[in-house]
Amino acid sequence: MKKTKLISQSYLMTCPDGTHLMEVARIHARDFNPADVFWLAPIDDAKSIQVEQTQEWSQRVHFGAVGDRKLFIITDTSIMTPAAQNKILKTIEEPRPNTVFLLLATDPSRVLSTIKSRCIQIQIPPPPPTPPSQEALDAANALIRCKTLDEMLPHIPLITLPALTIASGNNYNLLKILSDIQRNIQANANPTNALDLFIIQLLKQNYINTP
Repeated sequence: MKKTKLISQSYLMTCPDGTHLMEVARIHARDFNPADVFWLAPIDDAKSIQVEQTQEWSQRVHFGAVGDRKLFIITDTSIMTPAAQNKILKTIEEPRPNTVFLLLATDPSRVLSTIKSRCIQIQIPPPPPTPPSQEALDAANALIRCKTLDEMLPHIPLITLPALTIASGNNYNLLKILSDIQRNIQANANPTNALDLFIIQLLKQNYINTP
């Protein structure tokens, strides 16, 4: 991963993949003394960062650094309440010379425009998808060639949607089925039901035949 050296004081890095953003932040944090890196994140399983949490984080800006500079990271600015965003805005408006702010955001549309205007904005591309295993690809290719439900059943436990998408090639109708099944899997806690629906859709589209 190519890293941009943090030479300015305030950055807003955005990416829909929060896990990837955190990895980028950790890479940048390696350039600082660990005692000079301060994180602002939701408490436990909270879904937002409250204004009360920003108090101590902001106060540390005025403390001395162990190394040359201090790094202040917000794990997801887009889940901060408006009050919390306004609080940190006052902090980044007048940064100390040895301070760097790294604001991460999975949804930049929820970040105050006043914060954006004071940061260098960097859009981080999401990581490439993990390629499916060879076992999943082999199963998906075998499943595509099946003509009966009995032939399909041994392959179903091994396939993944990415593998099946690759195996289907440019088959628009089959890809549409895959898209529908993917939404069903996301909405349904029981993947068996999603696989059942997949089989039903294949039967309806005459991709397989019943014995």
